[in-house]
Amino acid sequence: MWAFDDLADHAEHALRAQAAALDAEQSPYGLDALEETALHPVLASGFEGVDPPMRVHRERAYPAQLTPRTPKKRDLAATSERDRCDLVLTHIDPAAPDLPLADTVEAVLEQREREASLFRDTAPAGAPSIPPTEACWIEVKAVAQFAFVSGVPGPSRAYASLLTRGPLADVRKLAEDAHIAFGASLVVLFTADDEVARHDLARLAHRALDLD
Repeated sequence: MWAFDDLADHAEHALRAQAAALDAEQSPYGLDALEETALHPVLASGFEGVDPPMRVHRERAYPAQLTPRTPKKRDLAATSERDRCDLVLTHIDPAAPDLPLADTVEAVLEQREREASLFRDTAPAGAPSIPPTEACWIEVKAVAQFAFVSGVPGPSRAYASLLTRGPLADVRKLAEDAHIAFGASLVVLFTADDEVARHDLARLAHRALDLD
């Protein structure tokens, strides 16, 4: 359902286009100077308008299963207990292009409220939506070999740690959610040259394999 090689190509195209735009305007800063969250709309633009068409949902709450301590629906908006995923992709059905992405937690909380009310015996048909198991959940990590500290660029002392811990933590979080069938950690890596990037990404891959 999701071709990860194609998604990587779309992301690369968007990043290269943004880098070219910064060069064209003679910006003193490149992509590596942007905050990680500033890369999200750039990547989203790369996923939109492609074939097959897809929609990008930003900062969507994880569809994790409920626990007894999950707050009631009326309190949910005021809590920060639910983790959020950077980018969530859904395919656009030409026959129903406006289908929203379902929120499994919201659905269960609404059912709980109905069961506790006078309308507990009613079972309203839910509005059509896209189940989270059909979406592609992507966590983004931007890692730079050189970083800005107090406005001055230099070697990042945290580079090795950020490259391994961040993406692997995202992979673990995605894998632990039973409602996510397709997930990815998208690493945007800035290095001195291609050789460094290939070497360091290979180390990341081996570290992931070591941790199963």
